[in-house]
Amino acid sequence: YDLNCNNCTEIGPCDDQQREEELKDFYNKHPYPYEYKDISYVILNSLKNIQFKFLQDTKDDYILEYNGSNYNMQKLIKINGTVINFNHNETNFYECCVFCNKKYEEVCPNCLIDRKKLIVVLNVEISDCTGNLWIELSGEIAENFIGTNAEEYAKFIKNNDSFQLNKINQRILYHNYSFIGKYKYTFGEDNKCLFYVMQFNENDKNYFKELLVKIKDSL
Repeated sequence: YDLNCNNCTEIGPCDDQQREEELKDFYNKHPYPYEYKDISYVILNSLKNIQFKFLQDTKDDYILEYNGSNYNMQKLIKINGTVINFNHNETNFYECCVFCNKKYEEVCPNCLIDRKKLIVVLNVEISDCTGNLWIELSGEIAENFIGTNAEEYAKFIKNNDSFQLNKINQRILYHNYSFIGKYKYTFGEDNKCLFYVMQFNENDKNYFKELLVKIKDSL
């Protein structure tokens, strides 16, 4: 970045809380542009982005890989779904730089410091009338989803704190949410379409009332 200064320029520490409020205000006024789709659309379109990669210039041996450029160019999708499956023991954690979120071992190569924070990654299965889909929430989004921070949640799992874990289950299981994000087909032990959540909100009773009105008006 280029920074132009003169004798009137003041340089001081960034107020993280003020910046956070500015970002929240910005995104409230400029929400993510998205297309509303159902789960079946997401699954079918993720399969379109899989391509065959032939090995050794033959058509006998091949592997499947995902076209990453399609994911980067993908428009944001909004889906609605009810949480039907969530296993605390399948939650993943990792440590990264507190400033740039990059994983490192000794010193962050970007920030040149050694200050780490714990990141939680949740895999949750949701459902609508067209099918089931696995979604991934990480970082602050995941913490807001379960209602606690990564450090506390890791302690609940380590100590097998059934009271706290059940509170989280009651908070999210069989609740209906709207999710905004992107999707892609993943390969591994369990090949599946995975939806990466960038924003979410829980749908209240008014949402279902409005939905029923729209269905009734369309008949």
